[in-house]
Amino acid sequence: MFKSKQHLECLLARLQLVGLLFLISASIFAQHGVAPQWKAEVQVSQSPGIASGVVGRNLVVDSHHRIHLVWTEQNGASFDVFYARSTDGGSTWSTPCDIVQSPLPAYGPNLAIGPDDVLHLTWNDRRNGGNARVYYSRSFNGGDTWEAPRDLSGASTLDTGPAIISVDTRNRVHIAYHIGNPEQQQQTPAQVFYTRSVNGGNTFEPPRRLNTNLTRHAAFPRFNVEGTNGDLIAIAWRDNRRLPDWDVYLAISTDGGQNFVERVGRATPYRDWDPESIVDRHGVIHLSYMTYRPSGITVDYINSLNRGLTWSPEITLSEERSRFPFFVPDHRHGVLWLFWKDERDADPPPTQNFRADVVCKYSTDGGRSWGRMEFATDLGDIEVKFPGITCGRDGRIYLCWSDRRNGDNQEQVYFKSRNLIWDLNRDGCVDDADLLTVLFAYSSDDQDADVNADGIVDDTDLLLVLFNIGIGCQ
Repeated sequence: MFKSKQHLECLLARLQLVGLLFLISASIFAQHGVAPQWKAEVQVSQSPGIASGVVGRNLVVDSHHRIHLVWTEQNGASFDVFYARSTDGGSTWSTPCDIVQSPLPAYGPNLAIGPDDVLHLTWNDRRNGGNARVYYSRSFNGGDTWEAPRDLSGASTLDTGPAIISVDTRNRVHIAYHIGNPEQQQQTPAQVFYTRSVNGGNTFEPPRRLNTNLTRHAAFPRFNVEGTNGDLIAIAWRDNRRLPDWDVYLAISTDGGQNFVERVGRATPYRDWDPESIVDRHGVIHLSYMTYRPSGITVDYINSLNRGLTWSPEITLSEERSRFPFFVPDHRHGVLWLFWKDERDADPPPTQNFRADVVCKYSTDGGRSWGRMEFATDLGDIEVKFPGITCGRDGRIYLCWSDRRNGDNQEQVYFKSRNLIWDLNRDGCVDDADLLTVLFAYSSDDQDADVNADGIVDDTDLLLVLFNIGIGCQ
């Protein structure tokens, strides 16, 4: 078989070299595998420059299953807000169009949808000269046309940050943002502001400050009241009143945003950063944040049953270095999703290639337990930037992001969707075949039949499929 001993030794040496190269390449370009429930990605933007995702929510689905997406596009010195729509579940998209037409930089769009399918849009804009202000517009016809922009924040000596927007089931529009630069300790402290409309966006109240401490930074408020009546609101932000530490604070309202009280969400000896809070239909406040621990950065979760007075024990959901948690509630079906950026393959400092991918877990029992983690993206050496996620009324999950796979000078926006969690054979319809999948795998640890991802196929999985029979079927 081998011509000589030297031939065999040479072959073995080559095999060892191949194995070594494989291990090196695996550590540099780690591939974790996208979970099979996720469909193929589609490119949405067609920018010759930089088409970037945003901080916040820029993706919504209406009652007709039309998907709406906004992003920031930069071409040379021009910054503006672009929009596209899909009417076939994300397979194809309309030609991207500039929907705010600002003569000066406009960026950071956030998008929400009301119970009447009206689209509500906020963004940061310098059209009046000077510092960026928060602007608002809406569309009554599914994104075909948009109202003239309205200035909600007014003039300021400091820039506004991302304006997070959410609409409750009573069609009240809630918006929170910060004014100032929280990255500069020597500057005027950033402050968190809130405004609302009680008439579906016709008029807005004057902005009100939410944080009570004026000597240190409060920034990046994030919240979501979609699918709830909006009486209980919890708006979380990061706060460094205990300089140099950062903690999580919340403003809690029990009357739909008329009055607020301040609560402490998380205050550890570590940096507790960039939280997001949501309220579910049972009045539970869910809070997630990232913690800078000596052992690494984790994504953690707690909840409160008493309006933020006390909190549940902390659950660490991430497995490796992770940042930027993002809730996606499916109130209709009792599923709570949490997404974040997994950076386990990041280069060591001081390089800035985080090689981030989007991962998620979901809970079917209100956050008491969480299923196994799954990768929604797996781009190897490419960093996924600014993920945005939403849930359709049928429970289907949609994801967008931007990345620079085509080089440092070009960034594009991409989209993908996930099969329904009860659609076990992934044929688009929850039916008897999915029930049989659970029955045939009963008492096993078959991941394809373990709907609530608790490690065992049991009665709970059977009921979850049974209660959702017919979803997705024509």
